[in-house]
Amino acid sequence: MRLVLLCLAAALLTGCGARGSAGNRDTPIGPVVDSADILSPTQGAKLDQELREYFKRTGNALVVTSVTTLNGRPIEDVSKETARRWGIGDSKTQRGLLIMVAPNERQVRIDVACGLESVITDQRAKQIIDRDMLPLYRQGKMGIGTIAGAEALMRATDTYAADLGKPAHSPGCLKKAA
Repeated sequence: MRLVLLCLAAALLTGCGARGSAGNRDTPIGPVVDSADILSPTQGAKLDQELREYFKRTGNALVVTSVTTLNGRPIEDVSKETARRWGIGDSKTQRGLLIMVAPNERQVRIDVACGLESVITDQRAKQIIDRDMLPLYRQGKMGIGTIAGAEALMRATDTYAADLGKPAHSPGCLKKAA
């Protein structure tokens, strides 16, 4: 797990972009993995830079991925499996977020690691999807909608900067760590 976190941190801090299949990567090589090409190159580069700056500033990891297909599986299963496999967020603080967009299945999901669950509850994640993302998706603006969702998550968690030496306070995190 520590190696995954180091790889993600290195990728977030080095400026490497990422495009590829979410299902075929063991770890992302950057905070944006746009396999379904919902972002223009300019949008992808700008979002990548914003997510790297957010990570440096807060220690909270936010990864945005789009997939071309869910292969008939529920998005909840695919996104949770992806978040676990990628190890998004520090293993001690558990402060990671994943936005997964499956445009061909018309689905989107926000997964929240237990260290940020007190800030981004299930209700808050649904509100961000419903208010910030879906209206733009319905207008055919997948890239802009996805960026709006990422920006809403960053705003909501921006002041919740990680103390990387301190374990997460969420009771769920404490149970998982035990």
